Amino acid sequence: QPHRLAINVFNNSQYFSTTATLLLYLDRGSKRVTGRVTRNTLGAAPTPVLQDGLTTAKDGTVSGNLTIFSLRHFVIEGWVQTSHGKVQTEVSNRIDFTNSQDFVSPQVLPLAFVQNIKQLTTISSVTKIRAGERSREIATRMSWPLEADMTVYLDAAGGFSQVASIRQAYDRSDTVSREGEVKFHSVVSNSGAWANEYPSTKGQAGSQRYFSADSEGACYARSIKAAKGVLTGITDGADCGD
Repeated sequence: QPHRLAINVFNNSQYFSTTATLLLYLDRGSKRVTGRVTRNTLGAAPTPVLQDGLTTAKDGTVSGNLTIFSLRHFVIEGWVQTSHGKVQTEVSNRIDFTNSQDFVSPQVLPLAFVQNIKQLTTISSVTKIRAGERSREIATRMSWPLEADMTVYLDAAGGFSQVASIRQAYDRSDTVSREGEVKFHSVVSNSGAWANEYPSTKGQAGSQRYFSADSEGACYARSIKAAKGVLTGITDGADCGD
């Protein structure tokens, strides 16, 4: 049957560009695979909530907070008749998104425009698969925290400068269980923090830490630091203990 895949961007004013990959699993032992969706609580499109806390002062300065969040939980179940028998699958997903931004937008010189952002996306997904008497469960948890603080200064002489700092991370854990017993577990963490002043390079610095490990004994860790455009330090394996 034909399927439609679509992505909508909430409150998009112009355009939004994205790249996607469609992953298909083929049954090489069968020319046709039949199946059915038996439960789907996904429902309609998400309805993000916008909380507008902006105020305008007498001099025209706009300040305050804008927060938008979307919290979703859904379950999709179904089965497919494959060349090796009937396979039943249940996918339970929780996807939470929040973005909070503090603004100060003055109208009188000298100006100091402020925009501070705190954003977090978390996904928790549990997939349960049953084929005959055999069962398998895959649990994946991911998070993308992001913080950015930016201040732009303008003076009466036309001078311009900007101070910015960014903290960003990606964290993921995967667990595979069979018949209720954990068979494999892995974690990945990639985080960094950067700061800069423009047009000068005062305060320019950055650091990043990558760590991955699994229950089979694999472990990799590396941290790096930089300042004023130069790599100042590398540390390997510090988080891979016994």
